[in-house]
Parts: sequence; structure tokens; C-alpha cells
Amino acid sequence: MSSKEKEKKNTKKWSSEDVVQAVVIADSFNFCFLPITAEKPRALLPLVNRPLIDYTVEFLAVSGVKEIYVYCCAHVDQLRAHLDKSRWTQKSSSVKLSIITSKDFP
Repeated sequence: MSSKEKEKKNTKKWSSEDVVQAVVIADSFNFCFLPITAEKPRALLPLVNRPLIDYTVEFLAVSGVKEIYVYCCAHVDQLRAHLDKSRWTQKSSSVKLSIITSKDFP
């Protein structure tokens, strides 16, 4: 079997049942924005009066992503409160948004 035939055989087309997922890392793990990020996570810093996480989730939703997982360690309570109030966690939303936290972070 030639390599072209193998490629055709192994190529799988996406069906309407396939779910596109994304993982968003909402922590910076560096100190470039200190002291601003000492009390507020970088994902909630405003850009044109909207938090950065809103732009990220909206871009992913418009691109066809159906499940979004937001990973964060620091300032989890602030990020969770913001996302709980957002339109992306409503029942009528086109995406499923989940927050993943780490208990190992101090």
C-alpha cells in the first residue's frame, strides 16, 4: 500500500457528533504584572473595559468550541464569581464552561 493510500485510509472526517474542546490556562505563573496581579488574576484584567477571559471564551465559542475548561490556581474565587455571572454559564449558552482548580497551590 502506498503512502497516499495510507493517508486516505487514516484520514477521519469530523462528524456532527464530535465535540471540540479547549483548555484555557487562566494563571500567569510569572511575576511580570506584579503588583497589579497580587490581588486580581491576569485573566480578569480589563482590556477596553472587558476582562481578558471574556474575549478568550467568546473567541472560542465563535470558533465552534463546545466545551471550555478554565484552569486556575490563584484567585479562584474571583474568577469563579466572574464566570458564574457571565452569559457563558447560562443554560441557554452554546458552550459548556467548567472551571478546574488545583488544591496544591498555596
